Order: sequence, then structure tokens, then C-alpha cells
Amino acid sequence: MKVKSIKIKNFRLLRDATLDLDDKTTVIVGRNNTGKTSCMTLLRQMLANEKLSYNDCPIASRNTALQLFIDFLLGKSPDDCYKEWPTTSLTFIIDYSPEGDDDNLGALAPFIIDLDDSITQAVIRVEYKLMVSDETKKRFADEIILLGNDRNNPEAIAKVKRVLTESFGELFSLKAFAVHPRQETVLREQELARLQDLIVLFSISAERGLDEDGSGRSSLRDVIAGYFNEDLPVDDDDLAKKISELRACVDDTGKRFQEETDNILNNLISKAAGFGYPNDSELQLGVTTDISLSNHLISNSDLDYRDKTTHEKLPSNYNGLGYKNLIKIQLLLAKFIKQLKTKGEACIPLLFVEEPESHMHPQLQQRFVDYLEAFLDKLLPNNDIQSIMTSHSSHVANEVDFSKIRYASRHSDSVEFKNLKAFSTQTASNAVFIHKYLTLTKCDLFFADKAVLVEGASERILLPDMINKCSKDHTFSEGKDLSHQYYSIVEVGGAYAHLFIPFIRFIGISCLIITDIDPERRAGDSPAGTPIYSSCDADCGERSSNETINYWVREKHKLEPGTIVPFGDISGLPTEDKTDGQIHLEFQTPEHGLCGKSLEEAIKNTNRAYYGIPDHPSEQDVAFKEKSKTDFALNLVFKNPTYAIPEYIKRGLIWLSDQPIIS
Repeated sequence: MKVKSIKIKNFRLLRDATLDLDDKTTVIVGRNNTGKTSCMTLLRQMLANEKLSYNDCPIASRNTALQLFIDFLLGKSPDDCYKEWPTTSLTFIIDYSPEGDDDNLGALAPFIIDLDDSITQAVIRVEYKLMVSDETKKRFADEIILLGNDRNNPEAIAKVKRVLTESFGELFSLKAFAVHPRQETVLREQELARLQDLIVLFSISAERGLDEDGSGRSSLRDVIAGYFNEDLPVDDDDLAKKISELRACVDDTGKRFQEETDNILNNLISKAAGFGYPNDSELQLGVTTDISLSNHLISNSDLDYRDKTTHEKLPSNYNGLGYKNLIKIQLLLAKFIKQLKTKGEACIPLLFVEEPESHMHPQLQQRFVDYLEAFLDKLLPNNDIQSIMTSHSSHVANEVDFSKIRYASRHSDSVEFKNLKAFSTQTASNAVFIHKYLTLTKCDLFFADKAVLVEGASERILLPDMINKCSKDHTFSEGKDLSHQYYSIVEVGGAYAHLFIPFIRFIGISCLIITDIDPERRAGDSPAGTPIYSSCDADCGERSSNETINYWVREKHKLEPGTIVPFGDISGLPTEDKTDGQIHLEFQTPEHGLCGKSLEEAIKNTNRAYYGIPDHPSEQDVAFKEKSKTDFALNLVFKNPTYAIPEYIKRGLIWLSDQPIIS
């Protein structure tokens, strides 16, 4: 049994969002405040039967809810209110097709209400059902009188809203329903306890206090104590035997028993170690324990680190946060497996890990998903846990296969989870290239508000400085200054930038492409009669060798792939045709009577005095002849900080600055 997708309605920014789950690990990425954690919050809240808060109601739905509640106070029937109310709900789509006829569906059985053997999907909906009655109205007696005289009475509306806000959770009852997979109006209410038996949820939050302030308040110590004090059966006979031996030691005192306790606990802790730590060169993980003569196995446990040769110890706060973060995650995972083993096999385990990359070095972040899956396999044979992970790390996101990534895309009042598996299916060749590129470069496209695709090293070095210069030279409206936004500069070259266009459209961020016009003219023919083209000045170009520009113009003019685009159609491309939705293209255009064919030539043309270029130059006078473009860029920034930005780049940066971050 696997959860194929989770659908959420009317919870914070998740007004109507579907999260497709991978069979093993799903990684949710995206900018800040895109609802990545809200899905987990609602899951945990519903399975724990917690109340709904007014703050959980989407801002865009609050006025509708208030008006409906006023309608109810003024006589509208509760049933009519239910139909229009923005109900907060969560729907599980569960696939049980791998199960055979003899397999035990266990806790899923009550939620299968169809009689069609060809259907191998169960649908479970959990919702906060509005439960208003005449008793509810008694709280609003004074307000009802005021509203009856004047439906728009601001004082009465304000009082209704205040009381509604304060008592919001009391107006709802959590209900679980089994829904027919093909007829959503056919449903059967089930006890919430049955859903709790079916879905076993465990979460590891991002707030993992690690006691680095020397105060002694270690949440890591609490995790260790909780793991060993957990009143759960132990399947591992060897582990059970060792715990029994440890309990026997508690009845005695003295050095011999303390040493025995340390040895046993260290053995237990080492079973939970993984993720490539500790290696042979690391200080080894151990536990120092204070024995308490009580029913508790451990009263105070903390980590320490031991030299294998001298057996000397260092306290936990002498080791790095990344190491301690890993240890805590491992112990929490071990605790989850212990809980899971009490549930039996006929349940669906979900593990949520929020931003695990905290304090980890980049190489470990790259491998974390693989380590996680391998570690769970080690702890639980026949592991069928589905993990959901949120991350702000480009090292995590770029290493994971696209099929596992869900991009949280923010709109003005909602969020949607875009399944990159769909992008891979739609544009397979582009997806392979882009994933390989992201893996190699570790760029942060998944977390940027906006993107700039550039040709090469010169642009990558100069663009941040040009963005800052542009923000000083141009007056932007409030919030539109690109230098104060999260942008990503991606060096892709003119031959590959067009491969990113479908991807940029898919994730939906604004993107500026800055590339070179690259003019060519026919220089002759090959022995086979094929035309040979060579680079030339822009004033005598017949075509462009730039694949991105050719792709763009073909798309605009609806030309077949491979069609040669006349250079005049490129150099004369109208400004309005350089924008397509949230993507804008810029390349060199004539400035001061000349058109350089590269960024370096455009800079020389714009800054003639600095480069000693005559007043009436030819294109050869601005030709780039230096050996290193990197040296050229660095020389410009450090020796001529007041340089002028070429006009085509300035236009592009102003366009990108003016684009809204949230659509």
C-alpha cells in the first residue's frame, strides 16, 4: 500500500493543492513561504485530532467565511452554510494494486467501499466539518440584534469577527470519510481512530536544539533518554537481552556496574549510527550515564566522544553541529522504527523530515537522501516507509532525481506543488540535460525569486555589479529593485540557454536571458557542397550561430526547427517580441553607431575613453582581442568602477526588476 497523492483544500496557502508522493522519498523544494511545511502541519494536526485555528484559514477565504457566518446568524440554514463554506480538508489517494488476493489490507479495509475488483485505489477524506446550531447563536445575541437593524453595521461585524476568531476551533468537528474512487458523492463516515491505525506518521522538525551554548540544556540528551525509556516491545533478541542486563545493573552501585552500563549503552548507540559517520578517523560516539534507582532505565544520558587509543573523552559540545544533527536524526529514526513495529505490517508509514541539511557540509547534503533510504533499510527489512522531506539546500535538490522533486510554486493567494516527474515526461531530453547541469553546477534555481541566464564567465562576474549599478542609476518603484531580491545567475552559454526555457516556464519564475548576437556570413563551401560560415561583424552578418536566439525567433515566427533565420530578422527583432510571458531575451544592439558582437565588445563600445577608442570607430576598433575574458571582467570592475553598462543589459535588468515575484 502506498499513498499516491495528498490533496489539501483551504489550509493557509494550500487552497487547492495536490502533493504527489514518490514510493520512497519525496523532496519538496521552493522559495521561502511557499507552504512546504503546511502540508505536514495539517497531516499532524488531523491525525492528532487537534482543533482548527482561525490563523489556518486562508486569508483569501476569511471574508467569505465571515459573510457566511453572518448569513447563518441572520437566519440562513446551517445546511446552506455548509455547502458554501471553505471547508478545510485533506484527501489521501491510496494505491493498493501491489497487494495480492491473499494479502492482508489490514487497517485500509474499512476505507474500501467499492465492490469493483478492477479498482485498486482507496480514497480517504478528512475534514473539519462546520457544526453550527441554534446554540451557537446564543453567543452572538447582541450582535444579531445590531445586524438585524443594519446588515453592514461595522461595530457588529467587528464583534462577530472577534468572537468568531476566538472560538473558531469550537465550531468544527473532525470527520473522516471513505470515498468511492469514481463517485466522490458516495461516501461513508469512519471513526478517526481507524485512520490513525492506518496512517503512522512521524516527523523530525527543523528545530533541533543541539546545546551549543554550554548551558547543559541538551535536547539530544532528551532524545537518547526517550529512545531507551520508550515503553515499547523490542524485537531484536540481542537488544532485549542487553536492556535486561542493563536493568539488572541498576539495582547495584559501584564502578564495575557503571562501566558495564557504559559498555552496553555504547553498543546500543553504535547500532543507530550510520550516514557515513563516524569513520575510522573520527572520535567514536559513546554515552556517559548517571544511574537512577527507579523504574526508569536512564535518568540522564548524554553523548560524548572518545579517542580509540587513549580512551579519553570529550563532552558533546566539543564536536560540530553537523555531526550532532546527524546523530539526533538517526536516534529519532530509530525511535520511529520502534513505534512502527508495534503497528504491524498492514499500515502506511509516513516520515516527514524538515530541512535536514542544517549544519551539514555540502558533500553530505548531496548524499543525504541516499543515506536516509539506506539507513531505513538497515533498521527495517522490507522497508515500505514513504519519506517526505523539505529542503532549502541546492545540494540536496540538485542531486535528487527529478521524479522525486515537488516544486512549491507560490501565487498571490495560494500554492501549488509541481511534480517534476511531469516535466521529465513532457520534455525528456531537456530534463536529462537540466538535471545533469544542476548536479554539476549546484545552482539555486529552485529557491530563487528570479533567474538570469548568461553566456559565460564575464557575465557571471559582472552581472552582480551591474545589478547594483543599475539599482543606483535607475529609480524603481518600491520592492522592484533587483538588488534587493533573490536572483540566481546561471552560466549556460548561448548554445544551451534555450534548453532551459521549457523548465523556466514549468517552474514559473521570471527569467532574463542575456546572450551574444554572434553574427556569421558565408565563407565558402565544403568539398561536399555544404555552406561554411565564419564569424563576422554585425553590419555584414547573414545569420547567427547562437542557438538560443535562433530558437527564440523560430518560436516567434512559427518556423520549423532547423530553419535558417536571416540575420535581419534577428537584428531587427522588435522589443515586444523579445518578451514571451515571464521570459525576456536580450542581445547586443547598435549603440553609438556600432553593434558589438559580444559582451566584451559592447563594453568597449560603451566605454570608449577608457579603452582609448577613437571617436568614429569601426567594429574592428572594439573587437575583443585579449586572451582572457575573466581578466577583462576583473580589470573592468577593479580599475574602472564607474564604467557604463551596455544598453541591452540595462534594458534586460530593468525588465527583470519590474516583474512581480509572485504571480
